[in-house]
Amino acid sequence: MFCNNCGKQIPDDAKFCDYCGTPIVKNNMSYSDQTGQLNQSGQLYNTGQLNQTGQLQGGQFDQNVQPQKQGGNSGPIAAIIAVTAVILIAILCVLLFVTPGWLRKDDDSSRRRRDKTTEEVASTDTTESTTMDSDEKIVAAAESFSTDKTPIVTDFEWYTSGVRFDGPQSEAEYITDFRLAEGGWKMMMITDPYWKLDSYSERYMNCTIHTESETNVTVSLKWWCMSSPDSDTIEETDRGVDELTGYWSGKQIKAESDRVGRITITDIYKVGENQFAIGTFEWVDGTFAQIAMIRPGENKIIYTPTENYVDYRPTTEATTEATTQATTQATTQATTQAPPKQEPTTQAKSSGNKSTDAILAKAKAYCKCGCAVVDGYEGDAIIIHCYDDMGDHTATVNYLTIDPADLTGYDLYGNSVDLNPY
Repeated sequence: MFCNNCGKQIPDDAKFCDYCGTPIVKNNMSYSDQTGQLNQSGQLYNTGQLNQTGQLQGGQFDQNVQPQKQGGNSGPIAAIIAVTAVILIAILCVLLFVTPGWLRKDDDSSRRRRDKTTEEVASTDTTESTTMDSDEKIVAAAESFSTDKTPIVTDFEWYTSGVRFDGPQSEAEYITDFRLAEGGWKMMMITDPYWKLDSYSERYMNCTIHTESETNVTVSLKWWCMSSPDSDTIEETDRGVDELTGYWSGKQIKAESDRVGRITITDIYKVGENQFAIGTFEWVDGTFAQIAMIRPGENKIIYTPTENYVDYRPTTEATTEATTQATTQATTQATTQAPPKQEPTTQAKSSGNKSTDAILAKAKAYCKCGCAVVDGYEGDAIIIHCYDDMGDHTATVNYLTIDPADLTGYDLYGNSVDLNPY
């Protein structure tokens, strides 16, 4: 027989299970506490009662009905239950870890969280796209202004006739992104602009700015020519290209080279269809210079000559140029208005007693010059050219138109002249 507790097979006469120690009931069937008898279908009729030893009193079982043993199929059943449990646990793990969302209710808050995440990703993509678009626009803008054409004097009239004395135009739009300065420029450099070292000169060149980053800016100078008051224009193409390295600071570019010196571009701005820049340059020997830059410079530049013009040349230089211009004008007027020039005589053409030589001496004293000669006549008046002999050329100081009778008249500029005190 089998133990009704653990299901192990034990001897038929055993009172206790050799495996689990459970007391053994001889009849393993479930009895009612009422007396009865099983019919052929296994139903108990009320024909007897069980005594305390488990034996039926007052009735008999149907001889065709055998008591059913318990636990005979418990091994296979346990295996089936174990396999089923493993399958259920596996399904539960899949639901919990692979698709955890099945346990949550997809309410408005979860949808909002998903939507927010999606918006953040979209926003990041848009920002990156916008940044790229912005960079491309900046590069395109710089390229649209860049030029490599050779500069000429008229490219810088906006500077020499205005900005040099007044500063940038009132409508200037300042450039604050260093990348917009990228590319080629036309440049003018005025060395010793205040005539302090007697080394005044004007240079023309091409300037290329390369902006790798704010801390890595390169300025290349390709030299073309130089001019000065006492010499003809000199080509400087044999100087090649000088490269200065530096950085962007605020609205300025600062760069230097051991070979040439230091450049500081102080103002970079846009007016109309052109970009402009001004600044300073310090040569390696300490000589100061001013710089002006423009690009592309192909469009018409409208500017108003300044009223604040200052001629920094030494007085003699400024006077010489002014008198030279006046002399040209006076000569033209004398040629068109005065009688044909006549050879000077030693005696003035008047009733006065002053000789021409005496008048010329007074004219030299009046103009403080080294030479004075009769250059023509205007009626009875003498036109006197007063000048200094510079060796290879003459420097006109003034022209005087004097009446020999009373030694009065006027000069080239229309000022009254009286030579009597001289």
